[in-house]
Amino acid sequence: MRVLYVANHNNPVLDDTEGHITYGLRGLGHEVIEILEREYEKARGVEADLFLFHHWDIPERLEFIKNHPAKIKAFWCFDKIWRSAGDQESRRISWVIENLPVVDVAFLNDWAYAREYPN
Repeated sequence: MRVLYVANHNNPVLDDTEGHITYGLRGLGHEVIEILEREYEKARGVEADLFLFHHWDIPERLEFIKNHPAKIKAFWCFDKIWRSAGDQESRRISWVIENLPVVDVAFLNDWAYAREYPN
């Protein structure tokens, strides 16, 4: 499978989660094309079976993803989404809701969102 992976690759400040995911996908025999979030225009027209992203948060991403020719579009929300009134949790839930219309698959790390929004 050919994976187009738009993320914050090689972040020197945080754990290299993206690097671990790339390593795992390649270890399973997949071809991974890494594109930095801030350079997402480089992904335009790149043929892929899967378009994967996570905390990518620029307004034009939704239209870009929607129009991208990848066969499957998916996001992975690394953070837990708790059912609370906290600002951080509210932003996480809003981000998930905002991205759901442009993806085929959404990976979440907990069941809180699915329990709250079963459909």
